[in-house]
Amino acid sequence: MSAAATGAADLRAELAALRKRAADTPALPEGPAAAAAAVLAFFDPFALPGLGEAGPDDPGLDAIMGLSEPVSDPPGFWTLGLHARRALLARLGSREAVRIALESVPDRPEVAAQLGFELIAQGPEAVRSALEGASLKRVAGLSIARTWVEGVAALEEGMPGADEIASALADLRRRAPLRELVGDHFTGRDSILSRMRAHLSPDAPSEVLFIHGPGGVGKSTVLAKFSLEIEESGVADAIVYLNLDRPLLRPGEPLTLLQDLLAQLAQQFGEHAGVLEEAAGRVAATAERFDRAFKAGSGLESMSVSGFWETMIGD
Repeated sequence: MSAAATGAADLRAELAALRKRAADTPALPEGPAAAAAAVLAFFDPFALPGLGEAGPDDPGLDAIMGLSEPVSDPPGFWTLGLHARRALLARLGSREAVRIALESVPDRPEVAAQLGFELIAQGPEAVRSALEGASLKRVAGLSIARTWVEGVAALEEGMPGADEIASALADLRRRAPLRELVGDHFTGRDSILSRMRAHLSPDAPSEVLFIHGPGGVGKSTVLAKFSLEIEESGVADAIVYLNLDRPLLRPGEPLTLLQDLLAQLAQQFGEHAGVLEEAAGRVAATAERFDRAFKAGSGLESMSVSGFWETMIGD
């Protein structure tokens, strides 16, 4: 068989496969129930608006369920598949139509993805305002809902990209432990905060500032407050917060501290994220080799420690 004949046969087989997939794909359901399913993170099939007199036996509901899958929590609820959701949102055609579909279901899920989608329905300004805020739940929801509208022109127009939202989410997650420590009612500590600010001035002596005191007096809280303050003011290029209460950070194994430090820097220096993440991975691999060597009783003698540090510093 000639190359041309082989190519034609392959093309016919491809077209046949495409026709079969198209025949196997359920048609998009019509009506307000389908529109509501498209704008909800999950739904109760029997509470969707616009079902006909047949109620649960409405053929439109059968079509929606054929494109959906059950969620584990809460039980009895379903969520529309991603491709069907995008297709139905594209068919709605405008933010106004999306808002009408949302209003048709007053009792909507109060989960992150739903909150994020409703911000997208409001428009780019609402989304950017959320990214500049401090609500981890809203930005996490935006990260999920942004995938729902990929390729939906009416909802993507002017919208921050998925990478920008992911970066904002990573920053919020990094700062979340600090915000939790500080809370909403931090007051006082003016004297120690002033000394810490002075320590960052260009004329400050090049030495470590050590904060000490009995347990429970607020050392971690004042450090968290100072870290957030200088990050938000732009005084420092980066902030690294190593919480030794975390089980993964072990002072007796300093490579665990270095790995976490590099991971935090990768989040803050996006243009160098690849290099920093690679370095963090190498540190983790070296820590594992140390651990295996100690367990085998061979100690550090079998490890090329100096070579490791020379390579790291050189990079």
